[in-house]
Amino acid sequence: MEVKSAKTYTVFKTGVIDPDEATAMFIYLSTEIKWDEGIRSRKGPTRLGKSIDLEEHPEILRMIVTTLSTVQPDMKEAGIFGAYLNYYRDGDMWTPNHSHKGTAQLVISLGATRTLQVGKKEYPMSNGSAIMFGSAIHGVPKEPLVKEGRISIAVFIAK
Repeated sequence: MEVKSAKTYTVFKTGVIDPDEATAMFIYLSTEIKWDEGIRSRKGPTRLGKSIDLEEHPEILRMIVTTLSTVQPDMKEAGIFGAYLNYYRDGDMWTPNHSHKGTAQLVISLGATRTLQVGKKEYPMSNGSAIMFGSAIHGVPKEPLVKEGRISIAVFIAK
């Protein structure tokens, strides 16, 4: 499935990454990354996180480049200037609404389906799906019924 929104420059696609490959990457990252507590809010920690150097993780960089060329082919040569991993162990973990001014962002979803809010729209980020959007306000709400984990690879790209 592909959804394009010219108003917010959002491109959302499901099935970008083979489900077996996405699951294997989820397992690898959830067990091999030394996770930090992540972002704290007034209500305490929201999720686990890790800023990563893509030169140290060529397998993640390959996934990003492949996904970017599928989701936004005209940006495959764009300058990636950062990548951050978010680990939601279950639906009680979340990301508060925020934005990254002056950037485009690619988010690759691995593991359980979670909702990503971008502006006023909601996207079901399933295993192997990806979304590309500008500096819109976005976040991941709590979903207490979700018992499985999800990792998102957030890639920051110069506009």
